[in-house]
Amino acid sequence: MIRPISLFVKSRDEESIIRRILSENAAAYRNQYILAILCLIVIAGLTAYSAALMKPIVDDVFMVANMSAAYTLSLIVIVVFVIKGLMTYFQSVSLARIGNNIVASYQRRLFDHL
Repeated sequence: MIRPISLFVKSRDEESIIRRILSENAAAYRNQYILAILCLIVIAGLTAYSAALMKPIVDDVFMVANMSAAYTLSLIVIVVFVIKGLMTYFQSVSLARIGNNIVASYQRRLFDHL
C-alpha cells in the first residue's frame, strides 16, 4: 500500500520527520490551513470561470458587437480577477505565516536546549 506522504519523500527518515512536524503543528494551525485550502478552492474555481468567460466574450462582443455585453463582461472580468488576486494574497500570507511560525518555534526550542 502506498502512503500519501511517501509519494513526496525519498527516504523513510524524511517521511518520519514530515510526520513528526505535522503531528506537532497541524492542530495549532488548523484554521490557517483551512483558510489556505478554501482560498485555493476559490482560486481554482475562478480560474475555470475566467476560462469559461471567453466564449461569451468572443460570441457577444466580437461576433455580435454588443456593447452592453462588452461593458457587463468587462466588469465581470475585473471582479473575477480582483477576487482571484485577493484570494491568492490571503492564501500566500496564510501559508507564509504558518511556515514562519513553525520555523520560529523550532528555533526557539533549539536555542532553549543549548
